[in-house]
Amino acid sequence: MIKAVIFDFDGVIHDTFEIAYKITRKLNPHVSRELYKNLFNGNAYEENDKLEPSKKLRPVEEFFVLQKKEFVKLKIDENVKTELKKIKEYYKLFIVTSNQEKVLRDYFERNCLSELFEDILGYETNMSKTMKLTILKDKYDLKIDNCIFI
Repeated sequence: MIKAVIFDFDGVIHDTFEIAYKITRKLNPHVSRELYKNLFNGNAYEENDKLEPSKKLRPVEEFFVLQKKEFVKLKIDENVKTELKKIKEYYKLFIVTSNQEKVLRDYFERNCLSELFEDILGYETNMSKTMKLTILKDKYDLKIDNCIFI
C-alpha cells in the first residue's frame, strides 16, 4: 500500500529547463544544449566532474545565486497545484531534488503550498538523490515498497 509520494522538482512539478539552461550559458558560454541535457542522464554533479576541464561547468553556487532571482518570478501551474492538493489528501508528500531547499521552500510559500510537503531534501542535504532517498526513508521510517518516486 502506497503511503508516500516523493517528487523531483525540476521538470516534474515545474519545467525549469530553459531557466537553468539560460543561466548555465551565461556562466558557461561553451555549453551546448546537448551537453547540458546529457549531464542529467545521471547525477548532474557527478557527470560534470567527468568532463574534461575546459568543458566543466562553473561552481554551482554561482548558478544558484542567479537562479534564485529567476525563481521569484515562477508561478505554479494551477492544474499541478490542484493535483498536488488531491494527492496530499491520501499520501505524505516529499521532494528529493538537486535544487536548493531554501529556493524551493520560498517557491512553495509564494504559491500558497508551503504546508504541502513533509520535507524537501535538496543540494544542501546531499548531492546524491540515492543518499537523499535513504535519508528520507530512515528519517520518516518509510518502506521502499510503500513509496513512489516521480
